[in-house]
This record gives sequence, structure tokens and C-alpha cells, in this order.
Amino acid sequence: MRIISFEVNTETWPSRGVSEYDAQNQLSGGASSGWPFYMQDDWQGLTLHPSYVIGGTRLNPWYPVFSTSVYVAFGPHAEDGDVKRLINFDLSCLTRWRPCREPGDLMPEAVAQHTSEEPQLAQLRKDHVCRQHVVALMARDAEFASVAEVTGIHPEELLREGKAKVPTVRMIENFKSKDYWKPGEYGDIDIYDVNTDRVFASLPSDLRVGHRFILLAQFEKPYGVIADPCGIVPLNPVNLDLVKQAIAGSLPSAKP
Repeated sequence: MRIISFEVNTETWPSRGVSEYDAQNQLSGGASSGWPFYMQDDWQGLTLHPSYVIGGTRLNPWYPVFSTSVYVAFGPHAEDGDVKRLINFDLSCLTRWRPCREPGDLMPEAVAQHTSEEPQLAQLRKDHVCRQHVVALMARDAEFASVAEVTGIHPEELLREGKAKVPTVRMIENFKSKDYWKPGEYGDIDIYDVNTDRVFASLPSDLRVGHRFILLAQFEKPYGVIADPCGIVPLNPVNLDLVKQAIAGSLPSAKP
């Protein structure tokens, strides 16, 4: 899958001993292509429109650089109307007395839609219902889509979460990334919470020794292989067909 992405970023560097109005603002923008959607994106807008995602980033307020950004990434099936609307750059602030200060000054349509959608997306992340459409999105966007078997569960000391239970699984059949994780090989997986960006201390009920399931996961430094709870899918013919169809590019219709 080929992705086209556009981003605008603004950084504020506070100056010591002066007011906030003397802070330095720097705007930068860029366009790049070539990476797929990530599983985290499935909860950041792809549940509403599976062919493009709008995102924003805000760094910790105690960090010396205060940064905000907005980006739009389009998949190959994004409609022309959405592309033209969301990358409609407004450059008028470049010549105004009040210069460009926020990403919304340059990408107003993207920022406005991101702002309006975020309350709904926050609720979707909180409810975390693993509907067919969500599972299909994860199958499409995951680096690893496979059948795996739990061979053991061991405690692991994590940096922020304290002790957590980590399952070790054996790959039975891999539908993606066959060169990285081959059938018969073993690996640990962490179950992540997209709301807190932390590893779950407890495991889904399907993760028990000897149990086989469909694993939808990705590799992320420094944690290794991570999965969303909705990426731990019961192994049955219906779900297996859903995953394979999604990998082939056929997604079920999203229900409101």
C-alpha cells in the first residue's frame, strides 16, 4: 500500500526573561510517501474514513520545545474530493501583519475536521468495541496477520507499567512479513492500550497456554511486537475469512 502524507508543524521556543509574545515560532511543512497506515491509526480516524487519516501531535508541555502539528495521510483509494479539500493550503498568512502561528493557519480544512472528529474518536477508543470493521482495518494495516499459539506466559518488569504478564506465542501460519517471523518461530507480544499508550497489566481471556488465535500486530521500538486487544481475534472460519479478505483489500461496511 502506498501512502501520500502532508504535514505542517509549529514550534515555540520560549525565551528566558521575556514575555510569551517574544517567543520564537517556527513553521515547517513537508510531503512524503511510501509508508503504510499503522494499527494506531485505526483508532485515529480510519474507523470513520478508511482511506485517509488526519492526525495531530502535541509534545509534553514541560519540554523546552512546545510543538503542535497536523498531518493528513491518504491511501491509494482516497477520493479526489477528499484529497483536494484536505490539502487546500491557505498561504495568506505568509503576507499578513499577523504571521502564521498555528497549523490551522496553513491547513484550515484538515484542522477543522480533526477538531470536529476528535470527540467521537475519543469515545470510540474509550468504548473499544472490536466490531468487524475495526478487526478488518487492523488486518489490513498490521505488519503481522497470522495464526499463533500461546506457549507460555511470563511476568516482565516494564519501565512505566511495573510488572505485566507477557505471552510467548509460536507462529503457526503467517499471512504477512514471512521473512521476519516464520512459522514455527517464537516471540513475545505486548498488549497495548491506545488511550494511555501503556501495556496492559492483564491479558485478554483468549491468551492462555495452548490456545490458538488470530494475531494482528506490529513491531514497534523499543517494545517489540505489540497488539491492540482487538488484534487478539478468536480463531474461527468467519474471522479467518474476514482477515484474509481485508488483507486482499476488501473491507466490510462500517456501521454508524
